[in-house]
Amino acid sequence: MSGADLDGPVSEPGDAAGPACGWVTVYDASSCDHRVFDEVRDLAHCPAPKGVTWVHTEGSERRDLYEEVGQLFGIHDLAIEDVVHTRALPKVEDYENGYFIIARILGREDGEIGGTQASLYLGRNFLVTHVQKPHPLFSQVVEMVRGDVGRIRKLGPDFLTYLILDKIIDGYFPVLDEFDVELDELEDRLSARVSERILKRVHHIQRDLVVVRRLAWPMKEVVYALMRDEKGILVKDTRLHLRDCHDHTTQIIDRSEHSRETAAGLMQYFHFAEDRQRNEIMKMLTIISTIFLPLTFIAGVYGMNFDRDHAWNMPELGWPFGYLFSLGLMALTAAVMLLYFVHKDWIGASEAPRWLRWLRRWRDRAARDDD
Repeated sequence: MSGADLDGPVSEPGDAAGPACGWVTVYDASSCDHRVFDEVRDLAHCPAPKGVTWVHTEGSERRDLYEEVGQLFGIHDLAIEDVVHTRALPKVEDYENGYFIIARILGREDGEIGGTQASLYLGRNFLVTHVQKPHPLFSQVVEMVRGDVGRIRKLGPDFLTYLILDKIIDGYFPVLDEFDVELDELEDRLSARVSERILKRVHHIQRDLVVVRRLAWPMKEVVYALMRDEKGILVKDTRLHLRDCHDHTTQIIDRSEHSRETAAGLMQYFHFAEDRQRNEIMKMLTIISTIFLPLTFIAGVYGMNFDRDHAWNMPELGWPFGYLFSLGLMALTAAVMLLYFVHKDWIGASEAPRWLRWLRRWRDRAARDDD
């Protein structure tokens, strides 16, 4: 493919400015030619004999397009099958003329965590990429190529592959940051109030973190495999840069594990707080039942219908103050029982009435004076 460097902004696939298929960028240290295309016949003289050729396609509707691109660049049929089946985990496969790489771009969609599949086929002088759904990451990289940022135009397709993988891996960190912030907020809310909604959200985050780790671990293996390149496609400088990607994947795995432990701790705290709340309720119900038990006994005794004319048959029934006497006896019994519960510390300071809390403080002060 030949031609002068195209002026103007990059035409995004799906925009009115260009066809909804992909783009091809051919560049070297002194020039860059970027064009969108709709059919493989538009890719004349690909791959270019000089410089680096980068062909990028998007979407899953045009399987025939990617198959034709694969035939043009000598991509193996098995690699093409992995491109169109979008549920593969990150991996790298060694073929005769290059490496086939599957990476997962982490993101959230409708509140659910997931990964958009990105496929890369790296050859000695070309790179073919395909993404399941349009993603700004590739537009950012092609802008770097067109703007001649850093040394990108002076290096080969292996460095371009590193840049794409580095941006994919770095995209995991903002998602982990969101999880950490949300876990801190949930911890504060849980300290104030025990709620089933909080438990469900913590469980959802814990499940999402499992997805992050499940994607990050094979990404680490992909980077490590590329660092051990035996074909000579990746130069030494690129392999050194890949060490940074390897370190980042290790950090992602460690952070996801730490966040999972935090989520697990919150779930344990929730169950502890729920059990403690339930125990406090049961304790108060037990105290109330215990206090009303003798009161029920007193009311039952005075509710019995005996002959009150006889001296031994409840003379209080004929006493003018019998009603007040029975109520006072009930109140005195309840007060004595409450005092006993407070003395035994069976009622905490927060649950006791104000006058009982005052009595407890007076008791403690008297005990200190005796010491």
